[in-house]
Amino acid sequence: MRKKEIILLSLDTSSTTTGYAIFINGKYKEGGEIIAKGVKEQRRNDMLLKLEKFIKDLKPDIIIAELPCKPLNANTQRMLTIIYGSCLIYALQLNAEFVEKRPKNSRKYAVLGTDEKVPEKRKEIKEWAISFAERQIGKAGISDNEADAYIQGLGYLNWWKEEEKLGKIKAI
Repeated sequence: MRKKEIILLSLDTSSTTTGYAIFINGKYKEGGEIIAKGVKEQRRNDMLLKLEKFIKDLKPDIIIAELPCKPLNANTQRMLTIIYGSCLIYALQLNAEFVEKRPKNSRKYAVLGTDEKVPEKRKEIKEWAISFAERQIGKAGISDNEADAYIQGLGYLNWWKEEEKLGKIKAI
């Protein structure tokens, strides 16, 4: 039996502030941030517990998380890898699909079918991401975390549509 609603949760993970975007049946529903408190491991653990509760309450069918791939210091890389791995475990516990996405790939597909040009420089990308997400969502004042999560989710949905057109995948 086919589910009435397919819930996609896109995450821009961090040990301090994780951005999220929720799409239901391919349509953007809401976004925001999950904020952790404390220092270092205490903050990481707070984020893990908040993410676990958020994900288990939402019960998404698909979880998209950004691969921690940019050059970072060792401690930051370790914390992000733990958070990322925990999101994978939460997905497995819910029998949800877990999708790894590189930010550059998500941005490429998010702008598919538009005249948007994605900048190359990191500082410009952050500013562009906020502006693009605000225009797409129709909501002002969103953070770069929420914008990145939105772009990942939109990029995945546009990628899926392209793959369907090419006959590479079929809708569930």
